[in-house]
Amino acid sequence: MNIGAWVGVVAGIVAIAAAVLGYARFMVQAPLQAQKAQLEGEREDLRIRLDRQEREYADLTARHQNLRSDFANLKLGRAGALLKNEIDSRLQEAMEVLEATEASILVPGPPPHSAHFVFLSIYGAAAAELRKTKVPIRKGIVGRVLATGTLHNSVAPQADPSFFAGLDEKSAHQTKALLTLPLDSSSSTIGVIQFLNKSGERSFDEADERTGQRLAQSLAPRVAEFVADPANFELLGFSGETAEAEATILFCDLTASSGLFRRMNVAAAIDCINEYLEQQCDLALRYGATVDKYLGDGAMLRFNVPRAITEGDHAVRATEAAWEMHRAFERLKAGWQSVDLRVDDIYSRISICCGPVYLATIGHPQFQQITVIGDTVNRSAKLCNAGVRDRSVVLVDATVRSRLPARFSTALVPAADQGRQTDREVYEVVDLA
Repeated sequence: MNIGAWVGVVAGIVAIAAAVLGYARFMVQAPLQAQKAQLEGEREDLRIRLDRQEREYADLTARHQNLRSDFANLKLGRAGALLKNEIDSRLQEAMEVLEATEASILVPGPPPHSAHFVFLSIYGAAAAELRKTKVPIRKGIVGRVLATGTLHNSVAPQADPSFFAGLDEKSAHQTKALLTLPLDSSSSTIGVIQFLNKSGERSFDEADERTGQRLAQSLAPRVAEFVADPANFELLGFSGETAEAEATILFCDLTASSGLFRRMNVAAAIDCINEYLEQQCDLALRYGATVDKYLGDGAMLRFNVPRAITEGDHAVRATEAAWEMHRAFERLKAGWQSVDLRVDDIYSRISICCGPVYLATIGHPQFQQITVIGDTVNRSAKLCNAGVRDRSVVLVDATVRSRLPARFSTALVPAADQGRQTDREVYEVVDLA
């Protein structure tokens, strides 16, 4: 056999071997490729399920937060809570009808300010993050819809020049489809309703617009009823305009009360503190005081807010109450000592300041309280803390002292004994004729 024939045979063998190897590789890789494709498909399914579960969790969290807030407001007897609950329920139903994954109702407020929108109701993945956010009223699609009273359907919000991206940036969220409709009542637009991100990453169509308009019309009267009462904005966590009022603020506390817990068991020490607070507050209430809060072994009381003192000057009434509280504590202490309680170094301090304050609702929706804030409150608190600790005292600021009649005897407290109050005159009430 010549060389050419041998070369042909070898080439044939090589080709057959290559084919066999290729087939073997295919037979090995085909199941692997199929398995890889299956795993990638399962991973994509898991990602979709995870995204759906995250949205459902965010929605449940938002609904739970709303229910907690509604329950707290119902406990406080706020009628607006029932109205908000109805609005929330209707918004959820509207979301389901339009197959939106998120929705919100925005209204200008709280009155009389109208520079921002606030969320009356909000559901979806970003709800918890955005619930207390104020949105500029003259920016974005919501501002335009409020101003023009016409709906706006944005199929590509990120590319829309009027889209306000601040909310997406704050909540790490992406708006992919957005239907915004006006809420009209009595020939005026009182707010807007938005539906975001239709399920399946679809856009809202003309049929959705017509449905959305019907839903907006049904919701508008209830929204109008809610915003008509400025107090309802407190249900949303926003305070309206707070008027300044004049009040007298009284603080009282026990000095060295920690010694009670070293000398007697905890229950007995707490009994002493409670007896003191009950006695002091009971006397103050007789003079028209309102108990603002308890502060451990002390209390904060206010005169003239919110209940006006109609009999005499509230600063005088507060000082009369303080003097009676001062004398009553001496009798209480003597009673403690008569039953062998070691309270020789326990004294009572009372401070009184008069001036402007603001009445406000403060705190978490479940634990809110009405209180007063302002410089007058801070001054009275500091004055009480700066009082001497080796005897019982009643201290007043210069404003209160200037309003006291001659039957009160006062003495200027030396600057060295005023602690942090050295920048103002402080007087001690020493007698009442």
